[in-house]
Amino acid sequence: MANPGVFKLTCGSRQYAWGKIGMASKVAELVAAQGGEIDDAEPYAELWMGTHVACPSQLTTGGSLEELIAAAPDVHLGPEVAAEFDGKLPFLFKVLSVNKALSIQAHPDKALAAKLHARAPDIYRDPNHKPEMAIALTDVEVLCGFRVHAEIRQFMTSVAALRALVGDDALVSRYADGDDDALKPLFSAAMKAEPVRVADTVASLMGSLDELEASGALDPSLRALLDRVAGQYPGDIGLFCVLFLNYIQLAPGQAVFLGPNQPHAYLSGDIVECMAASDNVVRAGCTPKLRDVDTLTEMLTYAVGTPTDQLNPPLDAAPGVAMYATPVPEFDVARFELTAAAPTGAIPPVDGPSIMLVVDGEAKDSTCTAFTPGAVFFISAGASLTLTLDDGSPGLVAYRAYCTLDK
Repeated sequence: MANPGVFKLTCGSRQYAWGKIGMASKVAELVAAQGGEIDDAEPYAELWMGTHVACPSQLTTGGSLEELIAAAPDVHLGPEVAAEFDGKLPFLFKVLSVNKALSIQAHPDKALAAKLHARAPDIYRDPNHKPEMAIALTDVEVLCGFRVHAEIRQFMTSVAALRALVGDDALVSRYADGDDDALKPLFSAAMKAEPVRVADTVASLMGSLDELEASGALDPSLRALLDRVAGQYPGDIGLFCVLFLNYIQLAPGQAVFLGPNQPHAYLSGDIVECMAASDNVVRAGCTPKLRDVDTLTEMLTYAVGTPTDQLNPPLDAAPGVAMYATPVPEFDVARFELTAAAPTGAIPPVDGPSIMLVVDGEAKDSTCTAFTPGAVFFISAGASLTLTLDDGSPGLVAYRAYCTLDK
């Protein structure tokens, strides 16, 4: 007999060009573990878990997760969450496997999302915001948030191509002289540069990398990143964003939270990602998709910080449980681990809905339901379960996205 309030899901994957190829992809690995067929020549970029119309999850027993929730939203979401989010699952859970830099992008806040959706519903397909959190499964590289002013000013001084891209000596001088408010018009001028100027300044930048590295203006890791992104997107304006945004290298278990209107781009690696239930993205570089540069440069917060400032460290919520809390009501994420030393653990109830993904290891619950890599479960509000490692399994790692309004 199934565990009450726990429903196994079948979830779809997306094969975007930037994804890792074949079984090198964590997404492909998880899909294959549940019996899916993998083409070793194709990219596997994203695994989607939720009710979003672009790739809705299905129950293994038939019907969709959306239909299950709609039939009894107070039961499956909890009365408060159902009332707050109009009877809808408020988050979208994903795994991403990144082989090639994603677009320079940001996600709109709720007010802007509603305006963009009303203006261009074919591009901005829902009126919701999309704050998100990324937790590294492997070593991950990401651009996230603007660098501190001192670092950007240093690049303005040392990188002639960057000054030429801006094309406004008075604006460059204003920022160099300490006017922090000049960052917005400075970045906007760079991102809106004419195509001819972009082509010339990208060529100039790439031709100066040896000199910049030799002088200490660029460290070797940043030089290597510029070479790599230039190879992926030749001549692209997004290359200069490497000099404006923080370059962050995440070890497994580290996380970043990306709030509304915060510039970012995933560069490489495998992540667990959770976000509000939206697919709104405003892009401005390193992409063949539509670029909305005017909207992006106007919407950004232009808040600056260090790489450490961007991190979202987990809290030790209980033995074997690390909680990645967010400032938004739609979602938090917890990492659960069982080990040979602690082979049994409880998945406690919460007042809202949750989705659980098994990443590694094998366990069973009290009904002998198998929790194996790639298995995804929807857990209704108030439901709980206890997992015990299978004989021979060295451990279990699972991630649970969940909604609670008590923040």
